[in-house]
Amino acid sequence: MKKILAILAMLVVLASSAFASTTETTLEAPETMGFDDSEVGEFCIEDGSGNPLDVDVLVDPICKDLNGFLGCNSGDEFDPAGFSVTPQYLTTGEDGCVLLDLVTDLSEDDGGLFYYTVNGQVEGTTVGSETGSVLVPEFGIVAAGAALVGAGAYIARKRKN
Repeated sequence: MKKILAILAMLVVLASSAFASTTETTLEAPETMGFDDSEVGEFCIEDGSGNPLDVDVLVDPICKDLNGFLGCNSGDEFDPAGFSVTPQYLTTGEDGCVLLDLVTDLSEDDGGLFYYTVNGQVEGTTVGSETGSVLVPEFGIVAAGAALVGAGAYIARKRKN
């Protein structure tokens, strides 16, 4: 009995690894959002032949970049307050896609770069994933941009006169 269970477990691992290596994922989502904003993105997954897959969808991890390295790493703030990504459905549709609700509810000092990973899973095994990022400009960046625009307008006006 133990041998049969071991063989079945090995077949599941082999099948899931073969399945994972042939999947293609796409993530279309906004790259920049405001402090109090709501946007919609889309995550799609296909097999190697271009056929849509029916998979469970999980968004994990979500973090705010604090260390300057790409993606969620130690030293980043995980599950930050004020930024969320939620799939509209727990599984992909017939087209292999699911819509994602991206929501920010941040103060002007809480902006930054946020990362999130959308995973497609079959029976708890990840078969495809895609990492997205969203920049919420901090107030200092917005103020500096406004100051530059104002200075440019002032100079242009002075040159006309």
